[in-house]
Amino acid sequence: MAHLSFHLLGAGALIASTFFVPLSYAQSNSSIPNTAQFEEQRQQQRDTFQQSQRQTQEDVRLESGLQSANIGALSSLGQESPCFPIEHVELRGEKSARFQFALGEAIGRAEFRVGQCIGVQGLELLSVHAQNALIERGFTTSRIVLEAQDLSQGTVYLTVIPGYIGSIRINHSDNNDSIYGGRVAWLQNELPASSGDVFNLRDIEQGLENYRRVPTAQAQVRIEAGEAINSSDVYIDWRQRIVPFRFSLGLDNSGSQQTGRYIGTATLSGDNLLGLSDLFYISYNRSLGDKISLRDEAGNRTNSHTDSYSLHYSIPWGHWQLFYNQNYHRYHQAIAGAYENYDYNGRSLNREIGLSRVLYRDSRRKTQLSAKLWQRRSHNYIADAEIEVQRKKMGGWQATLSHKEFIRQSTLGFDVSYRRGTGIFGSEQPAEYLFGEGTSRMRIITADMHWHIPFTAARENFSWDSRVHAQWNKSPLVTQDQLAIGGRYTVRGFDGEYYLMAERGWYWRNDIAWQYQPSHQLYVGLDVGRVSGPSADLLVGQTLAGGAVGLRGQLDMGGRWGQWYYDLFVGTPLKKPTAFKTKNTVIGFTVNYSF
Repeated sequence: MAHLSFHLLGAGALIASTFFVPLSYAQSNSSIPNTAQFEEQRQQQRDTFQQSQRQTQEDVRLESGLQSANIGALSSLGQESPCFPIEHVELRGEKSARFQFALGEAIGRAEFRVGQCIGVQGLELLSVHAQNALIERGFTTSRIVLEAQDLSQGTVYLTVIPGYIGSIRINHSDNNDSIYGGRVAWLQNELPASSGDVFNLRDIEQGLENYRRVPTAQAQVRIEAGEAINSSDVYIDWRQRIVPFRFSLGLDNSGSQQTGRYIGTATLSGDNLLGLSDLFYISYNRSLGDKISLRDEAGNRTNSHTDSYSLHYSIPWGHWQLFYNQNYHRYHQAIAGAYENYDYNGRSLNREIGLSRVLYRDSRRKTQLSAKLWQRRSHNYIADAEIEVQRKKMGGWQATLSHKEFIRQSTLGFDVSYRRGTGIFGSEQPAEYLFGEGTSRMRIITADMHWHIPFTAARENFSWDSRVHAQWNKSPLVTQDQLAIGGRYTVRGFDGEYYLMAERGWYWRNDIAWQYQPSHQLYVGLDVGRVSGPSADLLVGQTLAGGAVGLRGQLDMGGRWGQWYYDLFVGTPLKKPTAFKTKNTVIGFTVNYSF
């Protein structure tokens, strides 16, 4: 027993010593890869990617044609005769205070100036601009009217007549294949409006996004004149398949040589379980093959493998959404020792709970703010003995501002986040804090940009997707908080066995895709990234660039037989430091079957 303890302590000291060595140095000068750092970064990237795939949100944009100012060549005021000098333009009517923005828009677009001479066509121009301002904000059933008035008094009056929501009705019929509106009609938390509210098309769009957020549900809307004057009834045609559960199986080769290259995934999802358009899923990942296994002289075997699970639940409530995410990861790495083999293993747990709210939306843009509390725990062991200097207990908060611009057929999106560590959830300063190399009170700013541009060339459909991710630090960072590049989730063309990792940096991913068949694409990817900061000074380099060519798409097996998804690619490094280890050619795949 003393002999075993001696060697466990020796292996623990060796691995613990590599913990404080920058990754490129550890790669070049240590016989034991810093598995804890690489595995946590690899798992964080995988979790982020899978979460983005499972929590997709459709952007609903309903058509609302603007009223055309059909007034000949007149585009601004003061160009007609007869006319009257006007000193003041006023908007009046029921709830006029709420619609003063329309008056401001009309005055600005018509270029009105105090004392300007206005005639009949000028009045129409002002009213049309005001009406268009209402429509752009979603008040499509409200009207701006010109009542009879005496312009010689020097004041123009525009009158607003608000349009209201009459009744909201959700269908209740059913058949053998679907359950209809009775499943969501009891609370109607999806719509951010109710009967008697001023009608706004943006509220209907938000409601449709909430109804459609679960994949097994479908929703359509129609608007009809209500029984009351100036009211409109909203009819929701909602349906969901009888069994509200989905199951998927997946396989990819995104793992590592140390703990298993092939990763299998099983996911169970529940849609609208409480009748709130709520979304639930639990997913389990496990390495399935191509992993290290060692046997000692006594015949005892030490295996390498990794497994993890993720859990999500979210509920929409009008413009709000409550969400909870949890991820757990465990890995084992077999390490050959001088006398025996060692099981170097670790586990990590991440939790977050938060709220998001749509702050603003119109026909061309949408802005959202989210805030969450987060918790992170990680431990590493030699067999059952914990390496205490690698223990992490952290928590804090994060705020994210997101904005989308819809520019014709393209979509431009931005996200800016601020992540702050605090003393919440029993956070402790890590061992790195003693050397000024990390803290549990981290301050991190991240920014993301995504631009999707579909286009046609030679009568074929193409698209360009460009994504930029950047990170800045305002405090020392432990490796779990640093930016790591090199692999299928950041800079493609690299096998992901090693990363360039530092406090700050960015990467830029680009895809040009040709849709040669419906739901099938041939794509070319070109990525580049760079890291910087104090840790970067000891790396073998700071810049990576790589490319990939691949095929991806979906195969619909018809109705109840589910769908296949595939992504197959070949990548290669285009620029890397000479001492950075990676394969010259990387072959990657992801296959998923869901029903």
